[in-house]
Amino acid sequence: MVSRLGRTGRTSAVAAVLGIALTVSGCAAGQGSTAEDDPAPRSSAPTTPAAERHDIPAVGVVPLATDMPEPLRLTRSSEHYGELQGVKGTMKCPKSEKRCEGVMGGGNTEYGEDADDKNAQRAKFSVWEYPSSVSARVAFDHWGKYLGSLAKGYMPLAQGEFGEGATAVSDAAAGQMGERAMVVRQGKYVGVVVTYTKADIADDGSPGPTALYGLTKMLVERMRRADLNQVPTASAHHLDLTSP
Repeated sequence: MVSRLGRTGRTSAVAAVLGIALTVSGCAAGQGSTAEDDPAPRSSAPTTPAAERHDIPAVGVVPLATDMPEPLRLTRSSEHYGELQGVKGTMKCPKSEKRCEGVMGGGNTEYGEDADDKNAQRAKFSVWEYPSSVSARVAFDHWGKYLGSLAKGYMPLAQGEFGEGATAVSDAAAGQMGERAMVVRQGKYVGVVVTYTKADIADDGSPGPTALYGLTKMLVERMRRADLNQVPTASAHHLDLTSP
């Protein structure tokens, strides 16, 4: 049974932390590309509500390795959705599902320690781009419905600290090592951050998951800048994840 510990944001979207590598990208591994996986052409006529300007694609919102703090500066994997500079991406988002309706692009990158060690510390970022802030808000609701059934429990959040909508979940108790995740919405983007770090193990009196909160705030700021058609510059390079 899912343990509900707390929620915030306009919607009840949650991220599944078990098997997140598959669920964040929207499909099981090994599936081939279909017409339903193709993003809406950027040259197509705007739908209702009218499409907003898109100067920054979702893949450009995902932070770079140089934006990451120790021990998360190794790129473990990276992929994108749709076509980018003539290269078809491996991320999928079936248009038959409401969370994928109108999706224009996506980016997904994981950073961390040894990629061959499943217990190594890591952080994963996924960003989905939609035609407008209205369509992103609708998609955010459906991402929650899609991922919510796999969540182990919710984490309470301070309202308004993580963009226009946010929900956090965990598959481990506060004092245990485990995957922790946040789904956030800002403008025409929906993002997911998943962490597996020692910095997120909270002792009594701790303010909360240090890595998850810090990295999510960085991503939200990058989404905010991109939504204004400005180059994302936020970095978590100086975030201290090594202190006990």
